[in-house]
Amino acid sequence: MKERMAPDLSKLDLLVIQIDGIHLAADLVLLAAVGVDVMGNKYPLGVIEGASKNAAVVQALLGNLIERGLDPNRETSADLAIRLIADNYATHKHAKVKAWLAKHPRFHMYFTPSRRPGGTWSSASSAI
Repeated sequence: MKERMAPDLSKLDLLVIQIDGIHLAADLVLLAAVGVDVMGNKYPLGVIEGASKNAAVVQALLGNLIERGLDPNRETSADLAIRLIADNYATHKHAKVKAWLAKHPRFHMYFTPSRRPGGTWSSASSAI
């Protein structure tokens, strides 16, 4: 996993960052971040052990991305917003997350639908 957490990200012109948990075993969950640039190319940005429900794990992953050059204030070549897509856990709606988003207006948070009747990814993606 160390090689996925090392490359320089400063040259990427990302529009979307998706963060999601991957359950590999009953006791092993990896949190992965994938970026999509203005041309639609996808880039694996990072992987860390831990669940997406754990705010400290999510903050560690985002901190690593920023340390490696992902500038939350950088303008894209198209001067477009970055769309963050996350699962619908309460940790992603925490006051600290909302405060960070308020300081970085270029970022827009979108949530995947919950697993309830009527909640579908297609309805959520149409809002983006």
